[in-house]
Amino acid sequence: RYPIAVRGWSGVLTSSSTRLDGLVSVTDVATGRLRAVETADAAAVLERLDDRIERNDELRLPLTIVLAVVVLALAAFRPPLALRALLIALGLNLWLEPWLALAVAACAVLLPLGAACVVVLAAYLLSLGLTPETVALSPLGPSQSGRFYGINNLLETLLLVPALLGAALLPRLAVGVAALALLAVGGNRFGADGGGIVVLLTGCAVLWLRATRRRPTPRLLAAAAAGVVLAGLVLNGIDALTGGESHVTRAVGDGPRALAGDVADRLELSVRRATGGVGALAVVLGGVAVLAGVALRTAPSPVRDAFLAALAVSLLVNDTPTDVAGIGAVAAVALARAWPRLHEPRTPALKPVFDPFVASQGRRRR
Repeated sequence: RYPIAVRGWSGVLTSSSTRLDGLVSVTDVATGRLRAVETADAAAVLERLDDRIERNDELRLPLTIVLAVVVLALAAFRPPLALRALLIALGLNLWLEPWLALAVAACAVLLPLGAACVVVLAAYLLSLGLTPETVALSPLGPSQSGRFYGINNLLETLLLVPALLGAALLPRLAVGVAALALLAVGGNRFGADGGGIVVLLTGCAVLWLRATRRRPTPRLLAAAAAGVVLAGLVLNGIDALTGGESHVTRAVGDGPRALAGDVADRLELSVRRATGGVGALAVVLGGVAVLAGVALRTAPSPVRDAFLAALAVSLLVNDTPTDVAGIGAVAAVALARAWPRLHEPRTPALKPVFDPFVASQGRRRR
């Protein structure tokens, strides 16, 4: 980062590509997509912003490692608490709004697990819509180097847990939970994560197939895959038609060839990042090995299978394999260990609609 100035303007610079007052990209400068935001002390604003970005860059890896160690330890000894720990971490990540962070963390501790998942998703939707910097400048948020606002791949992978777990624990509200997660992660006014839409839709599709105990024939799997892609394009188109704009809408708007090229570029970047150093390669290979172990050596469940399928797609459509494979493996272990031990109380208002799914859970509890 380096300081720039525009003659004749006052305040701090911003742009639609960063959505942060005081920060613009070099592409914004080259294309002139800049505007000024009035502020009383521009120098103080920029110094505070620069310090916060620097601090987040220093904290992101240590905090992620601490979170992984705590969740794995709880998964080994107190599995249901491992999922609570993930939800608490997601809540405390919103520390720039202290009241919101504390409220979400308290809900993650006190509420039934399904309701706690919904609260976490709603909190991120609220933050992304009203105060984007709360997530953008959070310790687990974007790095401010290639991604400036919305949901990054690390948060996308973590938010898969409340999205899929909440839908599974509250089957009657599953569609609403899925819609809330899709809006928070993929809405261009919110998370603006195009890959996240495909990843979430994949997880939801597998969760539905498993919950309804449909036989996974090749024709059904092909139809589900086509439905995921079509639904993703439709959601993005609706967002664009209602005024939403981001790199996602621009990529889709350029046509199928440009979109395919963008996906190919992401795959190439993902491979380069995975093989760019011994540490990155170890995290990716170790994470994939753990995920394979979870798939082969733990009891099948709708949530586990949906999460693993979503991660597989995420490794293809996202460009930070260390985040996806690393924290994804930790979350997969927590889900696989905790799900058989969950005894979520049900009330008549939340009576499930998928009888086969309920019956299978009843047999497992007995």
